[in-house]
Amino acid sequence: MQNNLNDEYSHLRDTFFAAERDYVRALLQIEGVKELILEYSNYSNDALFQEAQRIVNDVDNGLIPQEQMERAEQALTILLAAIQDKTLLKDLVLTPDFAESHSKSR
Repeated sequence: MQNNLNDEYSHLRDTFFAAERDYVRALLQIEGVKELILEYSNYSNDALFQEAQRIVNDVDNGLIPQEQMERAEQALTILLAAIQDKTLLKDLVLTPDFAESHSKSR
């Protein structure tokens, strides 16, 4: 899991999620979205970030037709959520208090 805490990735993800908190909650209720996020978690953060950046660039350059804009936003959200999940996982692994309490409970 390289680059889980990359500042560029974190900035893009956090900026998007801060502005779209309610949208993300609604999107996670759609059947299959959580599973897709888990599937994307198998990809490197570099690959996820590159795909998210491609979508942002396509939107900025007017390459996505209006009727496909909602789908593009959903895809971007799912990609960024997969990056976030990997970051949270790494945070849990690296937190000494969590590791210590987890090992004592076994």
